[in-house]
Amino acid sequence: MLLFTLDHITDMVICLDKDAHIFYANHAAIAKLGHNTDTLFNYSIYNIAPHFTCETWPAFWAMLEQETAFEMDSLLITNHNDEMVVNMSFTYLIHEQHSYCCMISRDITARQQIEVAIQDLNNELTTVIGEQEQKLQDSETRLLNLADNIPGMIYQMCLDLNPAEDNQSLTFTYASSGCMDVFGFFPEALQANSHLLFKRVHPDDVDELRSSLLNSARTFDPWNWEGRIISANGQIKWLQGRAQPSYELDHQVVWDGVFIDVSSAKRRQQALQCIVESTTPQFGQTFVQSCAMAIAQSLQMQYVIISEIVTTLDHEPLRVRTLAFWQGDQFGADLEYDLFGTPCNQVFQTRAIYHGNQTLQSKFPEAELINKFDISSYVGIPIPDPSGELLGHIAVMDPHPIRRDSGLQDYVLQIFATRVGTEIGRQRATAALRESETQLRQQTIELENALRDVQQTHAKMLQSEKMSSLGELVAGVAHEINNPVSFIYGNVRHAHAYAQDLLDLISLYRAHYPNPVVSIHDLLEEVDIDFVMEDLPKTLSSMKMGADRIKQIVTSLRTFSRMDESEKEPINIHEGLDSTVMILQNRLKARSDRPEIRIHREYGNVSLVKCYGGQLNQVFMNLLSNAIDAIDEGVVESNQPCTTDSHRQPYIRLQTCPVDDYVKIHIVDNGVGMPEAVRSRLFTTFFTTKPVGKGTGMGLSISHQIITEKHGGTLECFSSPGQGTEFIITIPL
Repeated sequence: MLLFTLDHITDMVICLDKDAHIFYANHAAIAKLGHNTDTLFNYSIYNIAPHFTCETWPAFWAMLEQETAFEMDSLLITNHNDEMVVNMSFTYLIHEQHSYCCMISRDITARQQIEVAIQDLNNELTTVIGEQEQKLQDSETRLLNLADNIPGMIYQMCLDLNPAEDNQSLTFTYASSGCMDVFGFFPEALQANSHLLFKRVHPDDVDELRSSLLNSARTFDPWNWEGRIISANGQIKWLQGRAQPSYELDHQVVWDGVFIDVSSAKRRQQALQCIVESTTPQFGQTFVQSCAMAIAQSLQMQYVIISEIVTTLDHEPLRVRTLAFWQGDQFGADLEYDLFGTPCNQVFQTRAIYHGNQTLQSKFPEAELINKFDISSYVGIPIPDPSGELLGHIAVMDPHPIRRDSGLQDYVLQIFATRVGTEIGRQRATAALRESETQLRQQTIELENALRDVQQTHAKMLQSEKMSSLGELVAGVAHEINNPVSFIYGNVRHAHAYAQDLLDLISLYRAHYPNPVVSIHDLLEEVDIDFVMEDLPKTLSSMKMGADRIKQIVTSLRTFSRMDESEKEPINIHEGLDSTVMILQNRLKARSDRPEIRIHREYGNVSLVKCYGGQLNQVFMNLLSNAIDAIDEGVVESNQPCTTDSHRQPYIRLQTCPVDDYVKIHIVDNGVGMPEAVRSRLFTTFFTTKPVGKGTGMGLSISHQIITEKHGGTLECFSSPGQGTEFIITIPL
């Protein structure tokens, strides 16, 4: 029964004698180690357990005899040389005076792997936690460094709503190192005793501090306080406190906030008020002296000099004269001094604010004022005019080293330099005006003498003006008659040929039918056909000669100036457009190859326009004529007639609309359009795309001149091939 039980348990059971030989192994041991019974019984413990050797086994056996039982984790080796982690339990036994031990081994390889994995995970977590703790520590360090380097003092203060002792209700749980800069004591001292804060606050501001804290605690509104503190050396500072309150579960109100030193801003505000009060109602020398006193008061400086330049060389100042010299309790006498070897020269050379310290006397040993008044502090600024030209400078000096608040000093000096520069410029402008008045009187006398000479030439000028006006008039007339003259000139030649054909036909009839019927014979005698046949060619020749003469005259008149009117008058531009359309009505009528050109009027509510009406009508005429030409040209190029049902119905749209102080006039057609190369040169004089004899290239050029030069407006053209053309006229109302 015992052997049956041992062979059916899952643990490996191996019995060993004193010499470590195996004399029994259950089925589990044989199966897991992979040896058969004969082989295994010829083995010792050394063959399957590398932990034991012939040297260590005797000691182990002796220990087992003493302890009778022992347990350990070790390795077993299978027949495939695989390692198996097992828990070995040894029991010392004696049977029939023979001693042996029973080794029960349990495979703990999986458990070992889990333990190793758990250990690895634990190590990894330990590493991650360590890294996160380091990051947290680094972040805390950065935050502390940031708090220590932020201007002012960052703090956390708590108000216990149920304090054990009233005088300990307000405590500071944190204060940055800025506490020393703001209040003059270490953060630890404030955390230990919050009453140090109230001891520093100015007596007149303590109640306001307490009430503002209590109000913020009751309402949970952000805390904002501005007040004064008195430092250990008696200096007054202005502080601004800001914080956001929050309520804690232990009946505490906690504020996280900051105290900031705003003394500099307060001093600037007070200085600005001093500037306004001291200089506003004054001018001239009094103004400059008031500026000097205000500068000394604002910056707490004993000496103030305001000067202007009196001598320059190559635009570089060499010598200045004081306009005001404040000496602490009175104004000193005005004086002139050379700039060379003085800190004032540095101001002019750098054209910027110059700060000097205790080394002034050694640095500028030749500066008389520096050494005379034992100056240890110096600040100077140039005085420019609006164009940047240097007018003078302002210098403030003191025999004692001053606290370096360059922001306030620069701010005050820049304001006064601007104001003094304006006043010096005003004084110079006044002097220049007086000089100009003197020159004007002299010029008046000279002009009176010159007037007589002008009057003598006036008559000649009038004549020249008349000729100029006449030239402009005839130039416009020449341009307007050019198109009909060209038409006449082009058709006379054809009329002459047609007439000659008819005369030849009559001659041929008379040759072949010498005896016409009675009615024809009577009519020939009535019209005197012989005279007509002789005189008609002469008449047509004389018409051609007249057209040639007119053409020559037009060419000559083009060299004259263009038309102008003497004055602008209020004109209804709608009437001008309508009258121009009426004049061109014949060209708008239907033809065999196209229907009537329709006029679409889209007139806005435009008031009377002050302009040159005749010239504006001339512009309308040119633009409308070109629009008709473009529509006709489109019909010719398409080589197919337009119909009223076609999408190619020709039209011209006239649109007006007021825009601010201008009126816009749109003249739009759906003609052939034009490429950019043509549109860009449209207003160039003598540029035309029409055949020779049909265009002079002056219409649009004159129109552009009339709109831009005579009316101060614009004339724009927008067009592309096949998309029609739009002209936009913009002129002032």
